[in-house]
Amino acid sequence: MTKELKARIRTLRSTHKITAAMKIVAATAFNRLKCNTSSMFDFLESLIAVSSEIQNHMVETNKRRLLIVVGGDRGLCGGYNAAIRKKTIQYLKEFPEAEVAYIGTKIVLKECKGVFTETVQHLRQWTVLMDKLQPIWQQYRFIDVVYTAFHTLYDQQITIASIGNDGPGDDSMILNETDTDISAVIRTAAVMKAIIYAQLCEFSSRMLSMDNATQNAEKMIQDLSLAINKMRQAMITKELAETVGCLINN
Repeated sequence: MTKELKARIRTLRSTHKITAAMKIVAATAFNRLKCNTSSMFDFLESLIAVSSEIQNHMVETNKRRLLIVVGGDRGLCGGYNAAIRKKTIQYLKEFPEAEVAYIGTKIVLKECKGVFTETVQHLRQWTVLMDKLQPIWQQYRFIDVVYTAFHTLYDQQITIASIGNDGPGDDSMILNETDTDISAVIRTAAVMKAIIYAQLCEFSSRMLSMDNATQNAEKMIQDLSLAINKMRQAMITKELAETVGCLINN
């Protein structure tokens, strides 16, 4: 029994090292991304506000709807990806005619084939994201983005943002080529913001998840070590009792 407990302790110590290392990696990636992108958010928020104004003044005949789902590429981050999938399912119940595009391979719904599925890391590059989304804007009237908004390390909220589109309308509402290009940049910026937020939330969720796993491993190691010590003490007590008994009988 003691050998089995010692083997479990060795396994838990290996797990403890792995989860502690993954926590450090996630924390480093989180801090680097936050420092590199914090100055972008005010600018992106301004662009999104302009996008809303454009959407409110358009009269369009195209009624197609697209949902862009932004999640994670990897697991081991608690319920982060599961929460995104749940929100997507709720959205599709409300708008069953909507088509879906996935950014992040871990949030793909098997029952709902996507317009496209790309990794978050791949679309973090602005030119790649622009090339991917450029054909999308003119195909859909309603475009929503579901992602996890990052507020603090412990405060994250799943959000659905509407970024609309500027399809064909009456003559007075038709945008010229320059305005259309600007509108595409604005909406691409909104998706980029969602991607950055998603990665911040993924890294922070993984960091917290690995921290919890590390603490659980430490607690289990302590409990098993205590159990081994109790068994060892019981064996010593038994041997002492037998020795004393033999001495008394002699």
